[in-house]
Amino acid sequence: MFTLKSYILFLAMFMTTLSYGQLKEQLNFSTLTEKDGLSNKKINSIAQDINGVIWLGTYNGLSRFDGSRVKTYYNSDNGIPFGEIKYLHATAEGIWICTISQVFYLETGSEKSWLIGKFANAAIYKNGLKYKLADRFFVYDLPNGTQLRQNGFQLKASVKRMTIPGSSNHIIEDKEAQPWSFTEDKILRLNKRDFSVEQEYPAPGLQIQQLYFDSHNRCWVGSWGEGLYIFDKNSGNLKQFTIDENKFVVLGFNAWKQPSKNYLVLSSDNSMIVIDEDSLSYQKFSNNTERFRLNSSFADKDNNLWLACEDGIRLVSKRQDLFSVIPIRAPIISSAPSWPSGVYSIHETSKNYWLSKRYLSGIFQYDKNWHLENYWPQLTDRSEYFYKKNSSEAYDFFEDKGRVYMTTELGLSIWEGSSKLKFLTPPMSSQDLPRLRNIEKKNDSTWWIRSYNTGIYVFDPRAEKFVRHYAVADDKGVSQSVHYLLLTKKGKVFLTTYDGLYAMNDRDQFRKVKIASPPSEYMLGMAEDKDGILWIASSNGMFGYDVARGIIVNDFKEYSEMGFCYRVTVDDFDNVWFNCQKGYWCWMKGKKQMLKFGYDMGLPDNRLEAGFTKGRDGAIYAGANDAVVVFDPAVIMSYSSNARTFITDVLANNTRTFARPASDSVQELQLAAGTYDLLLNFSVTDYSTPGKYELYYRIEPGNDDWSAAEKGSVNFSGLEYGRYKVEVKGKNNLTGSFSKPYFLILNINPHWYQTIFFKLVMIAAIIGVIFLLLRRRIGQVRAKALFKQKIAESEMSVLRSQMNPHFIFNSLNSIENFILQNEKRQASDYLIKFSKLIRTILEINQLQLISFEKDLEALKWYIELEQIRFPNKFEVRINIDPAVKAGNFNVPPMIIQPFIENAIVHGIAHSKHDGHLLNIGVNLQNDCLQYIIEDDGIGMERSIAINELNKPGHKSVGLMITKERIRLHNQTNGDNDIEFLDRQPSGTKVVVKIKIKNNGSIKSDIGR
Repeated sequence: MFTLKSYILFLAMFMTTLSYGQLKEQLNFSTLTEKDGLSNKKINSIAQDINGVIWLGTYNGLSRFDGSRVKTYYNSDNGIPFGEIKYLHATAEGIWICTISQVFYLETGSEKSWLIGKFANAAIYKNGLKYKLADRFFVYDLPNGTQLRQNGFQLKASVKRMTIPGSSNHIIEDKEAQPWSFTEDKILRLNKRDFSVEQEYPAPGLQIQQLYFDSHNRCWVGSWGEGLYIFDKNSGNLKQFTIDENKFVVLGFNAWKQPSKNYLVLSSDNSMIVIDEDSLSYQKFSNNTERFRLNSSFADKDNNLWLACEDGIRLVSKRQDLFSVIPIRAPIISSAPSWPSGVYSIHETSKNYWLSKRYLSGIFQYDKNWHLENYWPQLTDRSEYFYKKNSSEAYDFFEDKGRVYMTTELGLSIWEGSSKLKFLTPPMSSQDLPRLRNIEKKNDSTWWIRSYNTGIYVFDPRAEKFVRHYAVADDKGVSQSVHYLLLTKKGKVFLTTYDGLYAMNDRDQFRKVKIASPPSEYMLGMAEDKDGILWIASSNGMFGYDVARGIIVNDFKEYSEMGFCYRVTVDDFDNVWFNCQKGYWCWMKGKKQMLKFGYDMGLPDNRLEAGFTKGRDGAIYAGANDAVVVFDPAVIMSYSSNARTFITDVLANNTRTFARPASDSVQELQLAAGTYDLLLNFSVTDYSTPGKYELYYRIEPGNDDWSAAEKGSVNFSGLEYGRYKVEVKGKNNLTGSFSKPYFLILNINPHWYQTIFFKLVMIAAIIGVIFLLLRRRIGQVRAKALFKQKIAESEMSVLRSQMNPHFIFNSLNSIENFILQNEKRQASDYLIKFSKLIRTILEINQLQLISFEKDLEALKWYIELEQIRFPNKFEVRINIDPAVKAGNFNVPPMIIQPFIENAIVHGIAHSKHDGHLLNIGVNLQNDCLQYIIEDDGIGMERSIAINELNKPGHKSVGLMITKERIRLHNQTNGDNDIEFLDRQPSGTKVVVKIKIKNNGSIKSDIGR
């Protein structure tokens, strides 16, 4: 936001008139004006709030500057115009605003303002931790923000002042908390309790304007038109502090701290005066062309100096510690052209700075304080334009044994301490000019001197002769223009050309060095670092070349914007300095960090083939248009910025909203339900390098990647309810480092229908409806299942009723056979067992399920009946799995009996032999009881054949009924419930699976 004009302009406008060297660096200025958004160009007062934001009191309203933008305020919240603001005082929460007739308080966080009252030329001062307001009649204790926010607050006077004609409203405390005031012609010492006058010190005719106590508790007195005085509190004497003719009006004082120095900045109607509080030496900065009025000054938290002027703000920032700009202009009496020209070559000798400017601008000799000692428009006495043109520039300077050697288009010029110069020209074989450029010293008798277009010369300074010449050509013999000559620490000579890098080989010939993929073959300046790396400027950027390994070690591809680079030098810290299309850059090799001193910092243009060199004191001297820029690498190496990012404005749906500070880097904002467009303004409050920050933001949830925010303003559209975290930060373009991030925690409340409570209620309601529907459906399913069960039970009952007559019929046939055969005893035994079996069948006939043990007992009675019926025909073996015995299982009654009957009657009974074996096994298989019935009878095929022969067309009703019972019980289709297998060599095996019931729970739908 600052208007960063050329520093040379300001240094030319503000000239130091006395006491050179009191400030370590020359003062460089940048400006902030109405064009940047100030409410008025005339500034009266400056303050800085707790967040580092600068507030400016102007002739018409209040302005705020956050490092990126200016915001103006013309009225208080109740619509009362501020008008001309005289004084600003910053507190922990806000700003006190004193106008000519009123006092306001502005809370900087919310930007809410209050009118405190109407006071004519009231003054505010700090008393301990409290602020007080004084007018001519009373002293008031000012409230804090909490008190102001209370409804009905009224300001009450704490002390009634003694009325003194012509006295000032100001109360000034010295370093011992002793209050002082003044009238136009008196200094007043006040009582600490009631501010009554304890002592008067007359100053007749002085017209006192200001009192100020410096760090030594020395009292400075500023007058109207009579300059500056020092007041001795002990003797009461006033002593003039002489500055020029003492004809100026003192408008204000301010402390300005610099490293190991305390300065007093005096604002006046025609200058700014900076006084060293220790030595009492001073420097005066004034405008030589028009009246310059400085209304006040202010030193911020980082000791940047802000100047309140009649045409805006001027800022002297800490960046002046990093560099200074020395204007280079030919004397007015010279015939040098008036157009801007670049400083091509710079060289520091033991006593002087030597430099030359391009395009007929001459050669300059300065002392170590940059006072011009000599100036040569041209280095020859010839008046012809040819000589004037070709001797008006020196391309290199070299000091040796008290002599200074200068290379020119015509040859070598030697200065021996007088105005007269000696001139040497190398032997030429053609009409071409020598066009000598830079010099590299091999030893006391051998110097290498580059010619731009005729190769390399060897010069013997002792004999003052050019003793040898080397042509520079490519493999095809085409001559090459040489852009730079470098002699390395190991004695190897390198040249840069349009065709790349050349080096002298073992045969004393210059040949091209093969470099894989250089940024460009068009190479210019060159320098060697402590590791032997050559840093080479090219038409497409910079690169580092490792001579020992023959490879490029850094091509800076990530800095494509640097473009055409010209000259290179290496400082004492092994940092690489070079000039490019974007300004003055420094590669901090150890930190692997690029510093960019761009034109946006107010530096003069150097986009010519300007010089770049290291001085004897370690400083870096860079040529520029009509200036030399001096960098201090020692200061730059220790440079750091503690700047913080800060959100200055939050607008929700175009309405400014107050975000509550949660910590020094976090704000919290709670918004009512709705959809919001959120606008954030943020900045880095670093005024040491204003305009040198790129601003970034990100929001979660959302885009986790950092995005650039143009001018520190970002808009988020359509934000729904929820919690968001917005993070902002700034990147210092000088150092590449990032400022401390700043956070905004945003909570947008949901509508009532978006709340968790409402959602829980809706979920509960839905669950309730689903529960009722499921309950209803389950009831229907259960009713249907019960109905099916009753049908199944009815079918089972019918089947059992069909089964029982069948069994009884077969048993009665057996009894009949015993009677007919007159086997009365067997018939009797049979009948007894039959009766027991019948009684058991009658007991279980109405039951769907009986215990496995009860069923097994009935089966055993049945088998005993069959053994009586078929004596000696078979034996029975029953094997029960222990798990079955241990279980409490229920099964359908007599469900297995028909299969046992089939095995006995159709398998074993038809056999002609006795002693057959019937095996019955029962085991658990998953949720079934598996019955395995094996006999060694005649087998199924013979049994079927015999049955067809004896009873053609007969079907086993019992087996059919049993299959249906099993299907109904197992709730299956019956395909896998029963399996008939032939045994070898004879017999049949039947496997039957019956779903079981355990502990009263049936594992089928039957009985539920």
